[in-house]
Amino acid sequence: MQHDVDGCVPVEVIAYFNGAPMKMQDVITCHQVGAYITCKSLILRDVLEAFSEDASILCEQAGLEFVCNLGQSEFVVRANQDALVTVLHNLLSNAIKYNCLDGSSFCCCDREGEWAIVRLINTGKGIPAEDHAKIFDRFYRADRARSRAVDGFGLGLNIAQEMTRAIGGASTLERSDDTSTIFSIAFLIVEKAPANA
Repeated sequence: MQHDVDGCVPVEVIAYFNGAPMKMQDVITCHQVGAYITCKSLILRDVLEAFSEDASILCEQAGLEFVCNLGQSEFVVRANQDALVTVLHNLLSNAIKYNCLDGSSFCCCDREGEWAIVRLINTGKGIPAEDHAKIFDRFYRADRARSRAVDGFGLGLNIAQEMTRAIGGASTLERSDDTSTIFSIAFLIVEKAPANA
């Protein structure tokens, strides 16, 4: 997905990958009218603080602990806030579905060179190594026996990856083993947020 010169991206990605199902004609119509979402400078801490409030409630309802360490999140990145929050919610939904009883989910942010890296970590049985390369494929569900007990169509991670790309970021499965799974999303840092932001 290419950005245009104004830093906008075609809205069909957001329309198709929004939480509610949409008819293909709706997506086509959005594209035909030239509807766009705009990427702008965002203070990452503000986005993560808003997300963490929702995440705490959702995890509590699922009997899980949620911990958010904002750490080095005083950065400005170029993205779309609604789309970024949707990506975070998709990853959190996955973390809740595949967590263990009385497990935990964690969100943290670090700087690595010129990149701001947001990580979402969950406890519980990980993704089999043979599925790592396919986990972002559309309709793919790792470990069929494990997945049958969980609602969904195998779109969540594909949605998260495509939306992240659409707003200028990158998403990866960093690690998954018998105790935890780590997904990350990365954005280039535009500048450090003002001290009084």
